Amino acid sequence: MKTKKILYSAIFTWFSRAPKWTFGGNRIQLETELNLLVTIQNAIEKDNIIAKSSFYDEFFDNVHEKQQKLLYLLISHEKYRISTWLNVRMVGLCTYNLTTLWANISDEQWKIFVDTAWDHDPVLAVNLLYRFKSRGLYKVLRDLVMENPFNVIDCPSALNILFDNKFFNDITFQLKYLEFWAPIVPLTAITYFLPIYSNNGFILQYASRVLEHYSLDVIFFYVPELVQALRYDTLGYIEQFIVETSMLSQLFAHQMIWNIKANTYKDEEASEPDSIKSVLDNVMERIISGFTEENKAFYEREFNFFDEVTSISGKLKPYIKKSKLEKKEKIDLEVSKIKVESNVYLPSNPEDIVIGIDRKSGKPLQSHAKAPFILTFRIKVKKERHINFQESIPNEDSDSSLNKEITQEFWKSSIFKVGDDCRQDVLALQLISIVTATAPGCNNSISRDMLGREAVNGYFITKYGDENSIEFQKARNNFVQNRHNGNIMIDNEGHIVHIDFGFLLDIAPGGITFESAPFKLTREMIAVMGGNQKTQSFIWFQELCIKAFFACRPYAENIIECVTLMLDSGLPCFKGATTINNLRSRFHLDLEDHEVARTVIKLINSSYENRRTVIYDQFQSITNGIPY
Repeated sequence: MKTKKILYSAIFTWFSRAPKWTFGGNRIQLETELNLLVTIQNAIEKDNIIAKSSFYDEFFDNVHEKQQKLLYLLISHEKYRISTWLNVRMVGLCTYNLTTLWANISDEQWKIFVDTAWDHDPVLAVNLLYRFKSRGLYKVLRDLVMENPFNVIDCPSALNILFDNKFFNDITFQLKYLEFWAPIVPLTAITYFLPIYSNNGFILQYASRVLEHYSLDVIFFYVPELVQALRYDTLGYIEQFIVETSMLSQLFAHQMIWNIKANTYKDEEASEPDSIKSVLDNVMERIISGFTEENKAFYEREFNFFDEVTSISGKLKPYIKKSKLEKKEKIDLEVSKIKVESNVYLPSNPEDIVIGIDRKSGKPLQSHAKAPFILTFRIKVKKERHINFQESIPNEDSDSSLNKEITQEFWKSSIFKVGDDCRQDVLALQLISIVTATAPGCNNSISRDMLGREAVNGYFITKYGDENSIEFQKARNNFVQNRHNGNIMIDNEGHIVHIDFGFLLDIAPGGITFESAPFKLTREMIAVMGGNQKTQSFIWFQELCIKAFFACRPYAENIIECVTLMLDSGLPCFKGATTINNLRSRFHLDLEDHEVARTVIKLINSSYENRRTVIYDQFQSITNGIPY
């Protein structure tokens, strides 16, 4: 019995972490794990307790029996997750009803399961919520957290249960434990400055402590949200954090100033000031006044250089109706006047030091009302060198330091445009980065618009060779987009690259919403994947779509928090609480995994050669001259 308790405890420890989807597609490893779970579950069944009473029996008192049934439930759920992942497409195509073991558990039995998990380890109980969708489970768990907050102060996610996304009047003595609570993710901490938390001192001090806990590299990511939080910062916590952090990092200070300037006015012409303009101006003044002479010189050098580069777009406006050649000549003339300052960096990539400009690289880009252009810079980047064991052994002829650094130089292009609000693009890139780190840049890309009337499949054949060639197959595998072809790019390896996120969430071009397909999946895209739904490439595409949806759902709340913090920014993509409700519904958080698989298959089928997508492409062709 003692050995059994130790074994049970070890398995429970594994389940004390939130469930995660597997990394990669190693079927052999997953099948091995599935077989191991089957073996463990069979061993539990042979313990005779399950056989003596129904799994759904609400009256089992023996502690070991309670733990055994809880373990049986957890293993059943993990088996279900792995099986679903291994067979996502088949699960998605199934039409028969699938009833899970936990679908028929009563509220009374959920109480027994939660109490059993809590008695063993409160963190185990908290993580039940990430596996099972039951209001009965949630209610019991919140009651336990409310009664015994000290037991879960090492579990950041327990705060989500305590607050339940809003500040409840029933929370009183629990707040004093925030002084000891483990730090949550920075994004959630910033949401604690929203008005729904009523500027509660305990909560604001905890949120401030969380922000101070993380390194600058982490906080750097949340600059747009910190600026928006200034709207609700009546007690000055956020302002003080921004000013103090800016004194520690010049790069952070620069990003703050750029973002503050982007939010000072509501319109692109900078004629309508934002309601918090005075607050933003004050914060920016405090940041700049805190610079040393050296830091201020660096700030002025960086900002003046890129103000000069960006101003070329403004000087191109009188040339909007002129030929590309005339625009090109104007760009080259203005670029020739620019002097490259020392130690300036690309604002989008602070690690990229600019050491030169390709004076003839400037090209005008298509735009209906603006005058964007692209320019190529010579970049220097310092990177740490990875040294193996033999290299790390010093000798008399080598440097004994292991912290070796190498410098790389390369060309990188950037797009500049005056009078355009790019905050929605920043938000979209943030949402993507929350789920996965996407490599920035598309220097080797060609836009779908630039392909003209050549079909994508024709471009692939021209670029990579016959459909049976290895290069074509590699590109096809990588091919796996905004609503019109001007914002779709294809890189040298065949990846789809999306640019320009001017229309997302609850906004459509001109308010036209007839393009209602879940996503773009046109005939020419299908042709690249073999031409029909039965090809191996299309089957793989279906599987990856479902798995991508699975991978996104655990980050749903973080994505929603990111959008919520931007609601009052005045961006056109927001329609108040409706936007948040619509965004949340897209994740289908109320569905089980097998139901999600079926939902994604329906989305794919609905997008497949959708007639409204074709009409939309025709609309873009007529109004903006974008081929399809």
